[in-house]
Amino acid sequence: MSNVLPNSSQKAVWHEYRARFVLVGSIVASLVALVALVALVPSYLALRVDEGSLVPATSTPSAAQDGIAMAHLKVLVTTLSPLAASSSPVDAMTAALANKPAGIVITHLTYTAGSPASLVLSGTASDTQTLNAYQMALRANSRFTAASVPIDQLAGAGNGQFTLTVSGTY
Repeated sequence: MSNVLPNSSQKAVWHEYRARFVLVGSIVASLVALVALVALVPSYLALRVDEGSLVPATSTPSAAQDGIAMAHLKVLVTTLSPLAASSSPVDAMTAALANKPAGIVITHLTYTAGSPASLVLSGTASDTQTLNAYQMALRANSRFTAASVPIDQLAGAGNGQFTLTVSGTY
């Protein structure tokens, strides 16, 4: 079978096809790049948010903010306590937070079941005396068998940040 178009017309048609192929290929490549960019945006934003949370707070929260946080926590505990298989871990968390003095801000709470169970409270303290008073208050509570803070944090090496481990049978 032979082509009836002259060579000059064939070249013009092939030039048109090549131009269309390059155009479609560049559009597809641009769309793939756009999809990749959109897929990376949440990761980028997550990293930017985490960088902001790593900077220690320079001011201590006010008593009103503490009150609002405690009210929010009480609502959460009241709402979630029926869902718990045993209310004793929730009671232990509530008791640990109820003993918190004004200069202590709890930022993270971890419960580990076992015998004895442990409750790890992380946060910031305005000074080492407040942290020591909080540790002594938790030790005096009969619900807990031990309350420990690493000695370097009691000495003030952590810039007010602390990790307090409370043990007990709950």
